[in-house]
Amino acid sequence: MKINFIWVGLGLGVLMAVALALFAEDLLDGPSEPVGPKAIAEARQWFDKGEAIFDGSRWSDPEKAVAHYSQAIQVNPNFAKAYVQRGRIYLGHLNEAGKGEADIVKALRLDENLAEAHYAKGNIDFYYSEDMESAVESYDRSIELKPDYYRAYINRSIALSRIGKDSQAISGLNQAIQIEPKNPLGFNTRGWAYFRMEKNGRALADFNESIRLGSKLPETFNFRGKVHQKMKQEARAKADFSKACEMGLEAACGQ
Repeated sequence: MKINFIWVGLGLGVLMAVALALFAEDLLDGPSEPVGPKAIAEARQWFDKGEAIFDGSRWSDPEKAVAHYSQAIQVNPNFAKAYVQRGRIYLGHLNEAGKGEADIVKALRLDENLAEAHYAKGNIDFYYSEDMESAVESYDRSIELKPDYYRAYINRSIALSRIGKDSQAISGLNQAIQIEPKNPLGFNTRGWAYFRMEKNGRALADFNESIRLGSKLPETFNFRGKVHQKMKQEARAKADFSKACEMGLEAACGQ
């Protein structure tokens, strides 16, 4: 599956050291002095400007979004979710790991009950330190706080698969699909999990459904091609690999 984070070879402890070197101690402290209603409203306006260029997973103009969230934080230093969103951009778009982790740490200190902050912490554990157990714990906490958190179910299931807990991964993906039955990502991810488990018929059904729902991931076609290969359906496999190649997945080209 395509991910929005870039591996930089840094463990979580190293990232924390970078963050602490980049930021003053008071950045990681708890809440600042309370701000008034006018400041809260103004900060929300800046935050909404950042959200306006966010499609649910990516920002069309990351630098502009960072500026908007930074302005929101300047006006209201206690705005936990603004730190989360800015941190996600630093991690997923701008490859500034120290800044990104510092923002997530700050958000959690401001609001330990913010589901989005725990989800972002899970992503740090998953993509940067590759600590799947810690990632699952963070995703669990985010789901506990926000039971319909679709992306947390998806990422938790991938982490569970990575540590061999396939039945739990499938269970989580079943829940994700119940939450958003028309989102192709859930079917795509469950198909990948079934593929890992060598349950080819179920994997094929899920990849078919993901494509029917409009999946734009070349990996969907690539994995469906692999399933067709295992099922000795070479012509269908070749067509899927060609489609994935056309969509920009170089690994599928020439298969």
